[in-house]
Amino acid sequence: MGGEREKAFLPLLGKPLLAWTLLVFQESSRIDQLIVVVPAGCERVCRDEVVKPYRITKALIVAGGRERQDSFSTASRSLESHATS
Repeated sequence: MGGEREKAFLPLLGKPLLAWTLLVFQESSRIDQLIVVVPAGCERVCRDEVVKPYRITKALIVAGGRERQDSFSTASRSLESHATS
């Protein structure tokens, strides 16, 4: 979108776009955990501006990789390691 911020964190009707999406999944009784893959360096923004303020307790924030497949691989490993701990 050409802005200074990642589009997922841009406001839509007063909430970050990502918050709208995560809240739908947060409210579902069929979903136990969310893996939220964000660009490396955006983990704090995601936590402080989306996850904490909107009480999204099911989220596990993971830094993405250089390519889409790297992000997918990182998310998969995070899910596996989180499930065994």
